[in-house]
Amino acid sequence: MQAVLEDAIEQYRRQRFIAEVNAGYARVRDDPQAWGDILDERKSWEGTVGDGLGDER
Repeated sequence: MQAVLEDAIEQYRRQRFIAEVNAGYARVRDDPQAWGDILDERKSWEGTVGDGLGDER
């Protein structure tokens, strides 16, 4: 019973974490300047991936 309860609590914690992250990104996407800043930062990191794979988008 203890293991079942621990698993349920961990699942709930993970679901809450993902929901909070998603809500944070939704708030940022509502701000065009902030969202643009995030996209610019992502572009700067693209050159750091040394896996040799092309752009999959």
